[in-house]
Amino acid sequence: MKKHLFSFLVGMAFVLHSNAQITITQADLPVIGQTWSIYNDSLPVTSQLIDGPGGNKVWNYSTGWGINSITTRTHVAPATLPEISLFPGAEVGIIETGNGTTGHIFTKNLPTAWVILGGNISAGTANFFFNYMPGISYVKLPLSYGQDYIDTNRYQVTLSYAVPGYPINRTSTYRINHITCDAWGTSTTPLETAQALRVKTQILSRIDSSFVDSTGTGNNFTFTQRTLPVSSTTTYDYYRNGPTFAFLSLDANNTTGAINFKNYVHSGITGTEAFEEATRANVYPNPAADYISIQSNGTEAGFVILRDMEGR
Repeated sequence: MKKHLFSFLVGMAFVLHSNAQITITQADLPVIGQTWSIYNDSLPVTSQLIDGPGGNKVWNYSTGWGINSITTRTHVAPATLPEISLFPGAEVGIIETGNGTTGHIFTKNLPTAWVILGGNISAGTANFFFNYMPGISYVKLPLSYGQDYIDTNRYQVTLSYAVPGYPINRTSTYRINHITCDAWGTSTTPLETAQALRVKTQILSRIDSSFVDSTGTGNNFTFTQRTLPVSSTTTYDYYRNGPTFAFLSLDANNTTGAINFKNYVHSGITGTEAFEEATRANVYPNPAADYISIQSNGTEAGFVILRDMEGR
């Protein structure tokens, strides 16, 4: 019996479930060394609608996916990226690859916010450089159910091509983010189930000035247009505690609520570090004889599921 129990313990996996609200803090933000695999489904799903706000929700997105691209996001020391001189305050750099593009993004992990400073995206011969002024407080911290805030910023995008003499375009955009933590509950993706905080982000943006350098040198920009129509998007992000805190994202039609685009995330962290961070629990003693103890840092009652290496 003891040998059987020990073998079972060595190969077990366990999941903690509890119907509890969560709070996102600086400790949940991505750090250097993490790698995320983002599974994208850009095919509209008119049969799936975003539900209303509230608590103790159950969101099941375990099926109905048509993955058509995968993006890899690697978090690195910003000093290793060539654009670091333009973002000297960056604390975490992101290398994002997939679907024919490569991007470098610069962020700061503050106690009060996850800030995106800007970056660079290359696609074929095209190159997009963007600079947020000031940086976007993409996630205010700590973040919990019921919070509502507005973040405003201006950003500049320069579009150039790796072709001598090809015109360079530059636009300046004013952007308003209205962020509402409108729901909490349990969310399931094809990979996992987790307690989640849903964050609704409504984005209003408008290009208020546009310039072009027809010589392609970057030194002869002339004004071409003052304003363009306002664009509006709505995104629902599902945040959890631990690695890959932003583990599910849905873009919704502003009129119908139907899902236009969605993705879920898998963390590349493996081994004991990922196990401890994702579960936030300790199991002891190991090896065990007749019993085990499971200690969690949560405050709510829950239950434990034990499985062997064959999933039984």
